[in-house]
Amino acid sequence: MKRSLVFIILTGLILCACASKEGAAPAVTVKVMEDKEFGNANLDISIDRFNDSGFAYGDSVDVSFSGGYTLEDIPYYNGYYARLNRPQLVAYPGTEHVAAAISSGGRMWDEAGCRENDTVTVRLNAAGKYLKEQDAMDLVYSDDRADYPDDESFANFRAMSGGKLSRDLFYRGASPVDNSHNRAPFADSLIEKAGVGYVLDLADTEEKLVGYTKKEDFKSEYSMGLLQAGDIRPLGLSAGYQTEDFRKKLADGLKDMTGHEGPYYIHCTEGKDRTGFVCLLLEALAGASYEEIESDYMITYKNYYGLTKESDREKYDTVIKVRLEDMLITLTGQPEGADFSDVDFCAGAQNYLKDCGMTEDEIEKLGRCLILRNKFK
Repeated sequence: MKRSLVFIILTGLILCACASKEGAAPAVTVKVMEDKEFGNANLDISIDRFNDSGFAYGDSVDVSFSGGYTLEDIPYYNGYYARLNRPQLVAYPGTEHVAAAISSGGRMWDEAGCRENDTVTVRLNAAGKYLKEQDAMDLVYSDDRADYPDDESFANFRAMSGGKLSRDLFYRGASPVDNSHNRAPFADSLIEKAGVGYVLDLADTEEKLVGYTKKEDFKSEYSMGLLQAGDIRPLGLSAGYQTEDFRKKLADGLKDMTGHEGPYYIHCTEGKDRTGFVCLLLEALAGASYEEIESDYMITYKNYYGLTKESDREKYDTVIKVRLEDMLITLTGQPEGADFSDVDFCAGAQNYLKDCGMTEDEIEKLGRCLILRNKFK
């Protein structure tokens, strides 16, 4: 009898599911664990068990940490779909646990003041409140080359353009070294054909780079040569492009890049989010218009998901709102919902780079690198 009682109590500490027959809102109480890499507050419960407790993607939830920090009416998504710096509950594919996170922002663990052995309670606020955003952003791509029309689409590879940016000088795409999505050999072959002389690797640390080269599926011989020559600069950036850490590391990378011969290749893992922001920044510095910036950014969604204005305008516009607009707001300081058609993106890019710690001379040197001119305006 005593052993049964102890078991019941311990089980209650691990998981308290409160979906009663009378229709009480589903809720769980579990231990919270620190995600040391990204700073998320991971819930000590698997994604499947959490969903079986009565939660669904697109729901609104309330989150209460045992230390007193609370979040009300935040979305529960299966990806990082919340707008910049906003909290969400996320069940990211390929991870084990549901996590409370700040989208492209700071560390939820620190923000909530979490400590070891703390607990967190998640309660359903409103079922399906954020289902429209969930459905629009829940985009899945294939890692099979046969599902794509060409190598360029599969590797999300292309030359950057816009404003006065020199043609065939800057390229962007998926990782040519991290083969977790089967794209590395294709990206490696494409950068070789483009004659790339320098790679700005936004995703990896030097340790990760070396680790890739030791894997059985590593076939990126051209990238290996660049690595051995010191022509790959790993930055190990998070997705938080407004954070001080991101800005400092990016400034160091850009200054290093201007000291090398191009053509240049910029990538993260998929060539989508971190790459999207950095390429947008450089295009803006080169004088690109809003239309040029949007067009280049959204090619990624065409390559991976077949998403265009013509295929699904509602989803296309949602991606613009959730992803691109937040990047432009960070760059220009404009408010949400602003009309970006008549904004000075070049000035915004220069201000952002100054905030990164770059001097006017260093920014001008970067500008000359982009457009191969003595002066840029």
